[in-house]
Amino acid sequence: MSSGSAKQANSDAGAGLSKGFHALLTGVAARLEAGGRLAVGDLMAAGRDVVPALRRRLAHPDVDELFEDEYAWFVDETVVALAEIGFTRIAVEQLSDLSWGVAARLA
Repeated sequence: MSSGSAKQANSDAGAGLSKGFHALLTGVAARLEAGGRLAVGDLMAAGRDVVPALRRRLAHPDVDELFEDEYAWFVDETVVALAEIGFTRIAVEQLSDLSWGVAARLA
């Protein structure tokens, strides 16, 4: 996907989880049996509201690129989407400034 396409996808997502990530999580749920587990580890931010402060604090071009040119996972939106899709026992762990893990079980 071109960086322009990623920017548009992020823009289209508005205040919710990007359409691409929501579709990914929905697709995983459709393929899991009840009780099946999902685990995701990736570069994430706690929420959209922390991004400006995070970018200022880390002050690195790679961080800027993550939020400008690539899809970014937002933990708060991911947890809401997982619950809406039917996942339970959602666990979140922050491993570093941008490294997070999210695990859940399909009800």
